[in-house]
Amino acid sequence: MLEVKDVYKRFGGLEALKGVSFCVNKGELIGLIGPNGAGKTTLFNVISGILKPEKGIIKFKGIDIVGLKPYEIARLGIGRTFQLSRPLMDMTLLDNVVVACIYGGRKRVGLKEARSIALEKLRLVGLADKAHLTPKSLTLLERKILEISRALALDPELLLLDEPLSGLSPREIDMHVSLIKRIREDLGVTVIWIEHVMRAIMGAVDRVIVLHQGAKIAEGSPREVAKDSNVIKAYLGEEYAKG
Repeated sequence: MLEVKDVYKRFGGLEALKGVSFCVNKGELIGLIGPNGAGKTTLFNVISGILKPEKGIIKFKGIDIVGLKPYEIARLGIGRTFQLSRPLMDMTLLDNVVVACIYGGRKRVGLKEARSIALEKLRLVGLADKAHLTPKSLTLLERKILEISRALALDPELLLLDEPLSGLSPREIDMHVSLIKRIREDLGVTVIWIEHVMRAIMGAVDRVIVLHQGAKIAEGSPREVAKDSNVIKAYLGEEYAKG
């Protein structure tokens, strides 16, 4: 579904991505991990069209997407969330999702259909009973879930999740992981998930990709990656590997 080959991105003298390559198959749940500053969000920004790489190939379903606008990439079937949830604070939850559906969705819809789709997505993530409220009344967990519902309103085939568990309690983390699994299993959406909560991501994903200082240093099953000496040295630490 997604092919990233030899991708480089620079910010002045800083090389944020250094020849990153990997593929994602339809239906996979992929974890993307690495220390702060490893290039994870930059990689998402390049895939989603916010940034253009200096070099490299990015293909989605065989289509070269380098140089396309973010809305063009979204309409091809790639949705994403951001580390910081920034909903439209003076609009209801329903209208927040309606906006995403109308302006970012893969197919053109009118207001009536958009409202139906938005309510369906809110129902899926468990926020339908609060559809009439504004984001000001939501908890951190609920705002993060709203962010996911807005991305799902695009009807994506590939969903990029950028640290959806940051700042959540252990119980909230478990709830959120269950939602991510349902998105993959019930909707058939392929997911790439950036995360620092290792307990959650290593127990949920099919495969893990590890970035360090802009380069891919490991790729494999969670078990394989946890035992990789380069990953232990760069990120996980000896105590995590022993556990």
